[in-house]
Formats: sequence, structure tokens, C-alpha cells
Amino acid sequence: MKPEEVLKVNLTRQDMLEIWRDAQSSCVGGKSHVRSSDSRDESLLIDQIVGLAGNFALAVWRDGDARAYRDSRHTQNRFRDVGDGGYDLPRCSIDVKTSMMRGSQDPMRYHLIVRPAERHENWTYALALTPAFQIPDLKNGLEVMLVGWAIEKNLPRTTESDLFDGAHVLKADMLNPFLPLVYGN
Repeated sequence: MKPEEVLKVNLTRQDMLEIWRDAQSSCVGGKSHVRSSDSRDESLLIDQIVGLAGNFALAVWRDGDARAYRDSRHTQNRFRDVGDGGYDLPRCSIDVKTSMMRGSQDPMRYHLIVRPAERHENWTYALALTPAFQIPDLKNGLEVMLVGWAIEKNLPRTTESDLFDGAHVLKADMLNPFLPLVYGN
């Protein structure tokens, strides 16, 4: 995986409005492995937007439109207290792991992080990244980087004991690149 293989998907203001609405309905709690519970409460909406933006971008890349994202959100919005089980797009065993780029603007410095409870046999995991933003910034849209993907067998058997304590971690340069898809008329 090389930096020039990272795909960029530009989400419009209208896309971000849809994601923002879905994120609001998705703020039902949960826990963070990185933040304290106090800061988690403050950042829950942004965390939801980041995750949903990755799902939306993957749907647009894969299908040329956001229909699969909308189908997935329709189901999730009906069963808000139940996780998606790693099915971020309907009928696809793919779990999109999206992070906000806080420390570096180099996508190759980031990692695909999969917690043991999220690891499933024959699953695909994708790493997506967004630039750092505040809610008012979304009126200009958002660029999402689809960095790469790995199948479950590519994940290390051992877990980390540092910042990513207990997670299976792959560096971005170890991921498979997304191939550019071209849709005809």
C-alpha cells in the first residue's frame, strides 16, 4: 500500500446533512477505548459523524451512490440499541473503521484497529480517515480517505499492549489498496 493509492471521496454539504441527522439518532451511548467517559459524552456526535462518513464514502465508492448506506441506516435507525454486528453495508461482511486525523495529515501513519469482539471469520475490514473538523465545518462538505482494507486472516493473532491495548492492529502500509472503480453511463 502506497500513499498515492489512497482514494478520496468528497461528500457534499447535502451528504453531510444526511449523515449529521443519522448521527444524531445514533447517539445512544456506548464506550470509547481511547477517551474518558467525560470527554466521550462531549464528542459522541462527532464520533458518530466520523464513523458514518466512512460508511457513506465506502458506499459511494463501491456503488456510485449512497443507496446501500441509506438501506443500512434505515435498519440501524429502527434498532438503535443494537449494534450493526460489523455489517456497515447491507449484505456485505465489511466493517469500516473510520478515524479522524488528529496527529498527522499523512494517512500512512494511521492504523486499522479491530477489537477482539469485532473480529469475525471471513470478514473484511476497511480503514477510512477524515480530516479534523468541527460541526460548523461540515457545511463545506467533507473529504473522506479510503486508505485500504484487510481480511480477517490478515490481522495479527496477537493484540497490542500500548494505546491500542487489546486490539488487533495493522499499519496502513500493510493494507490492500481500494481499486478505483469506474462506472459507465
